[in-house]
Amino acid sequence: MTTSDAYRELMGVPVEDDKEAAQLDIERAQLKSLLDSPDGRAVLWRVLSKCGIYRTTYQADSGAQGFLEGRRSIGLDLLGDIHDADPNAYITIQQEELRKQLEAQEKREKGK
Repeated sequence: MTTSDAYRELMGVPVEDDKEAAQLDIERAQLKSLLDSPDGRAVLWRVLSKCGIYRTTYQADSGAQGFLEGRRSIGLDLLGDIHDADPNAYITIQQEELRKQLEAQEKREKGK
């Protein structure tokens, strides 16, 4: 049982039937192929960053807050899907992005 399946079961949502399970297997395999590629991981990082999964969504304007919360919800769903496809992938993505940031910082400092 995947993390998403366990969550659905906990929330009382029926776990998918065989047809849905087959479709989920296809989607996980597609995501896994993205996760196996450095370019795919970079794209997923950019999408997750734009979703603001680690930022607050509080806004005085409820419409703006709803928009940000919707964006964040998509990011959290994607993060769960990534974890289901490969539990170690997100850590790999974070490490690669940190390495890129450190390399860019070193280049900037050398240019001074």
